[in-house]
Amino acid sequence: MSFPCVTYRIQFNLNFRFRDAEELVPYLHALGINHLYASPRFRARKGSLYGYDVADAARANFELGTEEEFQSLAHLPQFYG
Repeated sequence: MSFPCVTYRIQFNLNFRFRDAEELVPYLHALGINHLYASPRFRARKGSLYGYDVADAARANFELGTEEEFQSLAHLPQFYG
């Protein structure tokens, strides 16, 4: 288990998805960032730009990407150790 030392906040929306964040990880890691803090990934109002208008907290918001894309981002080796 690792503890956050330097955290960067990500605002997911239709125009900035899980894959977009994953592409930034090498740059963020080079800056010393070892954790991401993100807006909710729950189903929000369609087209939401901030994700805090949650419409269904039991479902993922697939406008942000697939479950596989989320898992890929969440388990990048840069954020462990």
